[in-house]
Amino acid sequence: MSDRISAELPPTHDPCDLAWVRGHVGTPGEMLGRWRQKLHAVAAGGWDAVEEHAGDVVTMIAEPKVLFEAATQLRARGPKAPGPNRLPLEVLGARELWRMCTAHGVALRTDNYRPGKELLRWVPKASGTGKRPIILMELEDRVVQKAASLVLRPMLDGLFDPLSFANRPMRGRFEAVAVAEQLALGGHPVWVAHDLIDAYRRVPVSRLLDVFSKLLPCPRLRTFLGRVLPPRARSVGGIKQGGPLSALALEVYLTHFLHGLWREAGLRVWLLRYADDLLLVAADEETARAADALLRELLAPAGMFLKQSFEEAVCDVRTAPAEWLGFRFRLDGSKFRTELGGRAFEKLGRRFVLAHAKDRPADRAVAVLRQWVSQLGPCFRQKEAVALCTKAILTAQKYGFEETVPVIELVERWGDAARAWKKIRRRVRHNPGFLTEGPLAYPTPTSVVW
Repeated sequence: MSDRISAELPPTHDPCDLAWVRGHVGTPGEMLGRWRQKLHAVAAGGWDAVEEHAGDVVTMIAEPKVLFEAATQLRARGPKAPGPNRLPLEVLGARELWRMCTAHGVALRTDNYRPGKELLRWVPKASGTGKRPIILMELEDRVVQKAASLVLRPMLDGLFDPLSFANRPMRGRFEAVAVAEQLALGGHPVWVAHDLIDAYRRVPVSRLLDVFSKLLPCPRLRTFLGRVLPPRARSVGGIKQGGPLSALALEVYLTHFLHGLWREAGLRVWLLRYADDLLLVAADEETARAADALLRELLAPAGMFLKQSFEEAVCDVRTAPAEWLGFRFRLDGSKFRTELGGRAFEKLGRRFVLAHAKDRPADRAVAVLRQWVSQLGPCFRQKEAVALCTKAILTAQKYGFEETVPVIELVERWGDAARAWKKIRRRVRHNPGFLTEGPLAYPTPTSVVW
C-alpha cells in the first residue's frame, strides 16, 4: 500500500516547484505539508506571487494522496449520514479507498468529474425557530470537497480577517471568547450579538465565483468550484450547508463583502465573527448603534441580513449578561465571568434529535456528548461539574440514547477543556496580532501570529 502511495523524489528540492511537492516520498499528510511549505515560500512575495500558483490548485486536489488524506480526516470525525448510494465511509478498507481516490483523481485531471446525486433534508435550527436544509452528498463528493478545502485553506487563510475564528488553524471558539474578554476588560463593554439569516443559502454562487476568480484567476478552478459548491436542488439556492468546502467558501465571500470594507470604514468598534455568528464590541451604546447601522449597510448588497434589531441584540455586560456562541458573559467589576448559555441543554437536545438521522446514531450521540463538553472550557466550575455532566447524560437518555459515557469521563474531558482554555487565554492576552487596525494587506497577522 505504501509503495503505491509513494513516488520518486524529483532531483530538485525547490519548495516552489510543484513537481517536488507532488513527488515527495512519504505519507499523504506529508504531501500536504510540502504544499504548505511551497505556499509559505511564495508568500514572501505578497499575494501577487501567491495567485500565480492558482493553476496548481486543481492539480493538487486531483492528487490521489490528497484525496486519500481527505477521506482519512473525514473518517476520523465519526460516522456521517450516507448519501443517495447509501455507502458509508467506514466500510471501505484502505485499498478500496485508495482505488476510489485514484479513480476520482483521474476524473478530476481529465475534467470528467461530476458531482453525484444528493439528498435534501430539512432539520430544525438550533435556535428552535424554523428549519435549515442539509445536503447529504455521496461519499465520493464529500471526499473531493474535503480535498479542495485542504488545498485551498492554507492558500487563502492569510487573507482572512484576524477576528474571524471559525474553521481556521489554531483558532476557534476559545480564541473568540478570549478576544471578546480582552476587549470588554479594555473598555468595550457594550456588545451587539447577531446571527445572519440563512447565511449559506444567501451566498450567490456567481458572485462567489467572481471573488474566487479575482483572488485565484484560473478558469479550471472556477469551473470546478461552480460544479461542487451549489446544491442540485434549485429550491435551496446558495451553497451546500454541511459540505466540507462550504465553510471556506462562506469565509471567502464575507471577507470580500464585509471584513475588508469594515476595516476601511475605520469605526472604533470591533467586529468578531464565528461563521454566521457576529459580535460588535463597542465602548458605548451610541458608537454601537452606529456600528450596527454600518453592519446592515455593508451586508445588504451582499444579500445578507441580520435576525434581530439593534434593540434586541444590544447589551451592556456591566449591567446584564450577554449571550454569544452558547455562553453567557458578564463583567463584574474587574472580573469577566463566563457561564453556560441559558438554552444550552435545549440546543443539546436538538443535536440528539439530529443524531437519530445519522449513520450509527448511538455512536453519534456519544460523539455529541463528548464534543459538547469539550467546548465548555471557559465556563468550567469544579463544584458544578458532576451535576452538569449528569444532566447532559440525562438529556441524552431523554431523547432515546441509553448508550452514553460515564460521568467521570465527561468531567475529566471538561477539565481538559478548561486547561486548554487557560492556555489559549494567556496566548491571546499577550498577542497583539488580533487587534490590528486599518485595511487588510497580505500577509495579515493571522498568517504570521501563530
